[in-house]
Amino acid sequence: MGRKILYNAALNMTVKSSQYKVAIVGGGRQGMALLEALVPPQNSHQYLQVVGVADVNPEAPGLLYAQRHGIFTTERYTELLNLEGVDLIFDAAGQPEVSQELERQRPPQVTVLTGERPYPWDDFWDLIAKGFAPPKTPEPLKVGLVGAGRGGSEVLRLITGDRQHQDRIQILGVADRNPQAPGMAIAQNLGIPTFLNYRELLRQNLDLVMELTGNPKVREELIRIKPATTQVIDHVEARLFYELLRLAEDQFRQKIESEIRLSTQRNRFQRIFDHLPDPVLVLNPDHTVEWVNFTFLHRFQTTEGQVRGQRCYQVLRQLDAPCHQRGLFCPLEEVLEKGTTVQVIHRYPGLDGDIRFDEISMAPLFPREGGTRKRVIEVIKDITAQKRLEEDLQKSEEKAQQLFKQANAGKIFLETILNGIQDNMVVIDADYRIIEVNRAYLEMAGLSRSEVVGKFCYQISHHVDRPCSTPDHPCPLKDALRTGKPASGTHVHYDRQGQERYYHVVCHPLFDETGQATRVVELSQDITKEVMARSRMLHDDKMTSLGKLSASVVHEINNPLTGILTFIKLLQRTLAEGPGQPSGITRISALFRPDGKRDHPGQQDRFQPVGLFQEDPAGIQTGQY
Repeated sequence: MGRKILYNAALNMTVKSSQYKVAIVGGGRQGMALLEALVPPQNSHQYLQVVGVADVNPEAPGLLYAQRHGIFTTERYTELLNLEGVDLIFDAAGQPEVSQELERQRPPQVTVLTGERPYPWDDFWDLIAKGFAPPKTPEPLKVGLVGAGRGGSEVLRLITGDRQHQDRIQILGVADRNPQAPGMAIAQNLGIPTFLNYRELLRQNLDLVMELTGNPKVREELIRIKPATTQVIDHVEARLFYELLRLAEDQFRQKIESEIRLSTQRNRFQRIFDHLPDPVLVLNPDHTVEWVNFTFLHRFQTTEGQVRGQRCYQVLRQLDAPCHQRGLFCPLEEVLEKGTTVQVIHRYPGLDGDIRFDEISMAPLFPREGGTRKRVIEVIKDITAQKRLEEDLQKSEEKAQQLFKQANAGKIFLETILNGIQDNMVVIDADYRIIEVNRAYLEMAGLSRSEVVGKFCYQISHHVDRPCSTPDHPCPLKDALRTGKPASGTHVHYDRQGQERYYHVVCHPLFDETGQATRVVELSQDITKEVMARSRMLHDDKMTSLGKLSASVVHEINNPLTGILTFIKLLQRTLAEGPGQPSGITRISALFRPDGKRDHPGQQDRFQPVGLFQEDPAGIQTGQY
C-alpha cells in the first residue's frame, strides 16, 4: 500500500519547470507528514513546493504549520484548484467524496492524488525513498501485462512505441484468458510471449506486473501468488508509471530521496518542539535566535522569518540592549559559563501596559565538558495569571483575616449580649430543633451546649417526645411561623433538678432572604413566683369570702337564737313563779315552729298585726309569761 502512495505521490506530475507546486487537502497526520518533509525547503532547488493547505478544522496542526510558514490556507478545499500554477493536489483527508469532488472540478493540467488510509505514516518517507531509489544496475525493468483488452493494448502501444523506453522497460509477456484480445495480437506481432493463464506469466522473473483487467479479484490473486521481488500495480497506477517515465524519473527520484532523508530527523524534532505548551527558543552565545517553536510564534504574534537571526531581547522585550543592561537579570552568561540550568522570573510591562511575569528556564545544549559550538535552550512560561492569582489570594487572605477578626469581634460582642440576658433564650428552627442557646438557658437546663444544640426543644424543656399540642399547653412556635408575628404563652419547663417551673414564653419569628419565617427566637422568663403568689392570693380571697359568708350565716342564725334564748329565760322565770296558761304556750308555739315556717294565710292561729304599745299580746307586761 505504501508503494501505491509512492507512485501516486510522485509519478503523475507533468514536467514544465524545475519545481512542482503541490497543494494538500487535510491538515491531519497524513498532511502534516508531507508538510514536515517539504516545508521549509532545504534549498532553492527543491523540486516540490507546497503552495496551499486546506482543512475544515481551523485548528488542524497542518493548517497551523502552514500558516506559520506563510503558506496559503483555507477551509474550502476546492479553492486549492484555483491556485496559480498548481500542478498536484494530494488528498490526505481520507474521504472519498472529497477526492471525487476534486477530480470533478480539477483543471486539465492539475493532477489529484489520493492517499488510502490507514497505513503507517511513521515509515512513509522510507517507503518513498525505497521506491524512488535509482536502479543499482543498468538492466531494464522487467514488466508483464495482465489483461490485453482496450487498456492493455493501449499501454502496450505506449511503452513499445517509444524508443527512449526500450533500454528502461522490457515487456516479458502478456496474459489474457481471451486469445482474441487486441493486446494479444499486438504482443504476438512484436514477438512478445502471450499466456492464457497469468500464473505462467509470473514465472518469468518479473520486476513489475501491470494488472489491466480492472478486476479487484484478479489483482488480489496476483498479490497473493506473486514472488516477493515482484510488484503489482493496477491500471491507474500503470498510467502513472508511464507518466513517470516521461518525467525523467531517475533524476526526480534522486532529488526526492535526498530531500526526504535530510529532513527526517529535523522534522521529527520540530514536531515535538512545536507541540510543547510553552514558547521555546534556541539561542547562540551572542543572543541571536537560532530556532523557535510554533507556540512562541503564536504567543508573540510573529513569523519565523522575523525572529531567526534577531537578538532575543529585541524580539521578547523590544529592547536595544541585553536584559541585564536594562534592569532584568539574564541567565545566558551563567548557563554558558557553568553549564547548568538557571531559572529566573522577569517582571515587565506588557504591550497593553499591564505588568506581566515570565518564568525563564534556560539550559545548555552542549556537554558540560564543553564543545565546539555552544547553544542554550530557553523555555518561557507565562506565569502572569499565577502571580495575579497569588496576589489576589494574598489580598483575599488579608481581607479574610480582617473580616474574621471583625466577625469574631462581632460574635464575641453578640455572645456577650446574649449571655448577658438573664432570660432564657433559644433559637429554634421549623422542625423544633435547637440551633443556638444562651448561658441562662444552659444553666436552667443544667446541660452543656453540645448536649442541647441539635436536640428538639420539647425534649430539653418539657421532657417529652413530641411537640406541645395540648389545649392547656399550646406551642407559640407554630403561631409565630404561621402568622409571622410574635406569639406567647405560659409553659411548664423542667429545671436541672427536674422540678416544674412556670415560664412566660415569647416566640419572635426570623425571616430568610425570601421573606419566609423559618426560625424563631424564643425568650422565656421564669414566672414561678408570680404564679405561686397569684395562687395564694386567689386562695386568700376565697377564704375571705367564705369567712364573710360564714359571718353572715352566723349573724342570721344568732338573731333567732338570741330571741329564743330570751324567751327561754322568760319561760324559766315564769315557770318558776307558777304554772302557766295553756293558751299562752300555744301562741308562743305558733310564733316559733320547728320547721322555721310560719302559717300561711287562712291557717289558724295566724299572726295578726298589733300595736305593741296598745296591747300585750303575750302577756309580757302582765308578767304572765
